[in-house]
Amino acid sequence: MTAAECAAGICRIVELQMADVIRKVTVEKGFDPREFVLFAFGGAGPAHAGVFAAELGVKKVIVPQRKAASTWCAFGAAAADVLHIFEHTEIMPTPVPAERINRILQKIQADAEKLMASEGIAASRQRFEFSIDVRHKGQINEVEVLLPYARMPSSYEPQLRKLFTERYEKLYGRGSALPGAQLELVVCRLRARALTPRPKLVKAKVASKAIPRQAVRKPRPIQWASLKQTPVYDGEHLAIGNRIKGPAIVETSDTTVVVHPGRTLAVDPLGNFEITFK
Repeated sequence: MTAAECAAGICRIVELQMADVIRKVTVEKGFDPREFVLFAFGGAGPAHAGVFAAELGVKKVIVPQRKAASTWCAFGAAAADVLHIFEHTEIMPTPVPAERINRILQKIQADAEKLMASEGIAASRQRFEFSIDVRHKGQINEVEVLLPYARMPSSYEPQLRKLFTERYEKLYGRGSALPGAQLELVVCRLRARALTPRPKLVKAKVASKAIPRQAVRKPRPIQWASLKQTPVYDGEHLAIGNRIKGPAIVETSDTTVVVHPGRTLAVDPLGNFEITFK
């Protein structure tokens, strides 16, 4: 192997490992990555996303707002809601009276309201989401079931059982739940959020297919399946509406976007880079 072929092989191994990591947080939790758009950010994410997204069957990759790509984690931290999680653990085999559960939910909500008030968070910003960890009696692991209400109605059990079965079978496969089996309620949980103001994104009203002259850089040889002279673009000068067919390289001061053969990169109305697949 040449040095370039060896480096390309190393890159390929890394990208397939990235795909495996994403499978662990999607497929193993009952989600199909083919149903999602993949956000590629950071200094290196957009360089590798074209491979691991294709490996996952994703149809579209978004590289957020050009210069924002490399600071997307920091932006997320700054824009994220305040979150406190309160839990009460108590194993309760069904049937469990609704009043018993509601006393627990009321207690953890009161604790949350007290803490958020001490942080100066107004009641109008507070949002509460309740869930219960449920399992078949005799099992070790529980499944979290989000509650559609803040307090349990007296006849809650049929709906809770239905929600548990749907979630359980999404994780472990159709038919894996045991209809009619006794359940155990293990953990009552509250996610208390305080809404954070969001930035207002404005779409561009004008688009152009013509690639600006200053966006075109000198082509250079890139190792794809073989070494190939490849167009290179300055991403900061690309205009809204521009479309680039791969193979190509789009560079900004913060990150590098690799557009593989058979992919197309477009600049959307918000200034994001969109990579789509055939």
